[in-house]
Amino acid sequence: MARSLKERLAALQKSVGRPDVEGTPTPPQPPVREDAFAAEVPPAEEHPLVPLGFQPCGGAGAGCWVRVLRYDLLTVHGNVRFGDILSAKLDVLCRAVRQPCAEAENLRFYDTETTGLGTGAGTIPFLHAVARIEGDELVLYQYFLEDYGGEAALLEELSSKHFTEGVQIVSFNGKSFDWPLLKNRMTMYRMRQPELGQIDLLYPSRRLWKARLERVTLGAVEEAVLGLVRTDDLPGKEAPGRYFEYAVRRDAELLAPVFEHNATDVCSLVGLTVTLAAILAGDLPVERSSEHVAIGRYYDEWQEYDLAAKCFVAALQCPDADWKSHWLYSLHLKRRQLWAEATRVWEHMAHAYSWSVQPAVELAKYYEHRQRDYALAEHWTAVALERAVVQSRIVYRGGVSVSPDLGSEASVHPVVASLRHRLQRVQRKAHRQGATLAR
Repeated sequence: MARSLKERLAALQKSVGRPDVEGTPTPPQPPVREDAFAAEVPPAEEHPLVPLGFQPCGGAGAGCWVRVLRYDLLTVHGNVRFGDILSAKLDVLCRAVRQPCAEAENLRFYDTETTGLGTGAGTIPFLHAVARIEGDELVLYQYFLEDYGGEAALLEELSSKHFTEGVQIVSFNGKSFDWPLLKNRMTMYRMRQPELGQIDLLYPSRRLWKARLERVTLGAVEEAVLGLVRTDDLPGKEAPGRYFEYAVRRDAELLAPVFEHNATDVCSLVGLTVTLAAILAGDLPVERSSEHVAIGRYYDEWQEYDLAAKCFVAALQCPDADWKSHWLYSLHLKRRQLWAEATRVWEHMAHAYSWSVQPAVELAKYYEHRQRDYALAEHWTAVALERAVVQSRIVYRGGVSVSPDLGSEASVHPVVASLRHRLQRVQRKAHRQGATLAR
């Protein structure tokens, strides 16, 4: 027979150690406080983040913290003073990244530390750093998200105090990672997304130093270009693990290296901005051929052809000048229709780089279409064809170029097929020209 409600209640009281004597009053229990869980977090003056310089932001108990680091503009970071940003030719740098010209006071140097490498909803930036010029100081604000519930307050602080109309964001790969991630988080909270200019230093850095560096990362550029070598630095990939461990242990010393790594990243953005602007403006000399070529390509795109030509010539005079330096200079000359200079470069390449197909092709096209010298056009076409056959590992069988792997005419390499067609056309033209002259 089923037990009554009274009997089941008595059994429950017995199981939890309450008196089961009928009529014995249950001792009164203290009411559950609404802030019972918040009580586990120590007050602000006792919080482990306070010794590191952090203070609550977004209201008490919001779950987000901020600390402010101030650097005199005379401070040297690597081989750059922070104050050099005030005299940097930012218009040239902005032109390189296709952004409107910026003033130093309107720049916001921005970097984040996140829980992962993606930009989806599962990746959360737990540390935002923004640096700006304020008077005679570079002031760096670090916003730390201790509790996910405080993210809305943190984002509101960023938006209202730093990402206002007229400012431009300076980052390293921020255009593809940090900024889209920030906008995604704002979308989740139905916040207005700021539309600001993006000066992403990754792209000009790649163009200038890709040939010099194995990987164009901020750390590699710091060491090779800014002359900054970090000691006892926490690798950025370890930051998520430190954050999750802090969430369990509440030991702020776990995060101290993360905060220092992040602050150094942002300071390096300032130094890199100054350096790139000086290089692109011609105020800071470069020594490598690849760097001269990179600057020349910018001037070529801006149609400042005389400056571009000077850069390309300087590139060829460097000891490390390579095939690419000569090739890009020849294309610059071709666009300007400086045919005599272009053919000299192509002839030099054809002899200096005996494997190279492109210069021979350009010479064949020049002599066929511009000089109507079909004998020379035939010569250079034959040279290009021979080199293309070697490069593509094509063998001749019965007068037909076929792939040794597939063994059929359908597998003819497209470059070889195109050159064979060109050679036949030039030979016909040469024959007709010879017949005409013989009459």
